[in-house]
Amino acid sequence: MESAVTIEVPKRKRRFYAGKVLQFWAMKENLVEVYVSAITTEFKSGQAREHAYRPALKALFESVVPKLQAINDPKHSEHGAPDFALMRSKELSAGYVEAKDVTVNLDETEKSEQMERYLEYGSLILTNSLEFRFYRHGNKYGESIVVANIVGGEIVPNEGAYSDLEDAIRTFLTKTEE
Repeated sequence: MESAVTIEVPKRKRRFYAGKVLQFWAMKENLVEVYVSAITTEFKSGQAREHAYRPALKALFESVVPKLQAINDPKHSEHGAPDFALMRSKELSAGYVEAKDVTVNLDETEKSEQMERYLEYGSLILTNSLEFRFYRHGNKYGESIVVANIVGGEIVPNEGAYSDLEDAIRTFLTKTEE
């Protein structure tokens, strides 16, 4: 049996399972609000690195698109080994995710040799857990969405972007490629 972990959300408590199945319980709250709270909790520890934020990312993707399975650290594929494979079924990918640490500048990451290879995937999301960038066949798809910023060593939520991110993920991962 899996154990439940409580994540503190301002004035509320929500849970997600730790282990193989990660699913947010966010009946009334915005899924992204719960996600940002989880990222903030990890960041406040002062010990978190890139991998510490991945359970929250996995839960976010699988909560926004319930029929999706987000595979953390998938096997090497034709263009490399991105951090997540977002799978519609065992053989059908909805896209890939390259997740960097929250302090990483995504402008610099975009210029890397690694991203050159990853942009060859049909659908790619680049994120530092606070900013999300979407790519379709190597081209930017829509606008970058920033759900929080680090200001004075603290994560400051951008609540106005929460529904934008949820909508963008849902549309990007369920819309047929053009």
